[in-house]
Amino acid sequence: MLMNVYPEWRTPTMVPCPATPHIDLDRLVHMIAHTVDLVGMDDYYHGRRVSLIAVQLGRALGFAGPWLQFIQHAGLLHDCGVSSTRTHRRLLNAIEWDGAQAHCIAGHKLLKDFAPLASLAPIILYHHTRWNELQAADLPRETAILANLIYLADRIDILSAAFYDDNILLSKIHTIRDILGHYRGAIFAPQLIDAFMESSAAEAFWTPLMSPEMVQASQNNLSRLYDSPQLEWPDIMQAADILAQIVDAKSPYTHRHSSGVANLSAWLAGEMGFATSHCEMIKVAGLLHDIGKLRIDDAILEAPRALTELEQGKMRTHSFMTYNILHEIGELETIAHWASQHHERLDGQGYPFRLKGDNLSTESRIICVADVYQALAQKRPYRDSLVTSEIFAIIDGMVGDGKLDGDIVAIAKAQPHEANLAALA
Repeated sequence: MLMNVYPEWRTPTMVPCPATPHIDLDRLVHMIAHTVDLVGMDDYYHGRRVSLIAVQLGRALGFAGPWLQFIQHAGLLHDCGVSSTRTHRRLLNAIEWDGAQAHCIAGHKLLKDFAPLASLAPIILYHHTRWNELQAADLPRETAILANLIYLADRIDILSAAFYDDNILLSKIHTIRDILGHYRGAIFAPQLIDAFMESSAAEAFWTPLMSPEMVQASQNNLSRLYDSPQLEWPDIMQAADILAQIVDAKSPYTHRHSSGVANLSAWLAGEMGFATSHCEMIKVAGLLHDIGKLRIDDAILEAPRALTELEQGKMRTHSFMTYNILHEIGELETIAHWASQHHERLDGQGYPFRLKGDNLSTESRIICVADVYQALAQKRPYRDSLVTSEIFAIIDGMVGDGKLDGDIVAIAKAQPHEANLAALA
């Protein structure tokens, strides 16, 4: 039964806020996975391929039904603790490497208190632990074998990655099998290697991995096999906070930026008289506004100088990537618009949609102001944090130039202490 894998998390008092969206667990997992895969820069499908490999290994071991959905989700989210492109590149270079455990710990921390996915947290914590160490640890048998299964699936994909683009993977199967077979009983459980050797002898094991189109089609087909529980609004709010933590961990200079923008946006909306449920939706948009920034190389975000024209062009893609991710879940379409428009300007000179004047909603205008304010209040690699008077001098200039909404800025100026507390909370 599903409840044996994903324990019940709701209580009778958990009532969704009116007019707020609902999504199912599987779609949320895929959204998080898509977001995390952005860190790959040039390869957006690592997590999704690991998931497909893990399910095939799970079937070979005799897992079925909801357990396969559980394995699918573990594969999709196994690298949710990775935000840095530097860390991601290290993950792609070896069977083992010093420091691998850091992102496992980070991923475990993200999920352990999120009830819908908390049962995945131990799998993520141990997914780079050697089998001989797992055997010595005081772990449930299922946790040890499933964590090691994800480790093996992850390394299968890493060894295969060099051959996807050239479409020569099928000619390299023996090489991959020989390498991994060498670690039987030490890094990987004997039964896992045996299952891999048996199932990977068939071309059907490898061909779903060989192009983005086949990966996505295989994921869609897999998701259709299982029912997925609906998430209530409080679950979605907590999931948004998890995504914000992933984004903000990308650089020490963006630490808590998303949460600061979210808090300031919600505070401004409340001061403007929006209903609580509406303020919560604006807060979620603030939490998610920069998820597209995971695609930007760390070196650009941390440049201690003005960006080059090429770097500026890359940076300006992130807000559309935010829209692209959230737009995939139709129930989040409204939030997708608000979140992705945080660099739009009333004079039409913002990006990515070049919206102007009345085409920019009040909610989006709020997030625009909050994003500028929080960024100025926070230290950046090229400058220190600014004091309130300096922040408002810059923002007032943007209002005068017809870029930001002066009525919204006036609310922050009337209560500068409260605005600053919200932005830096």
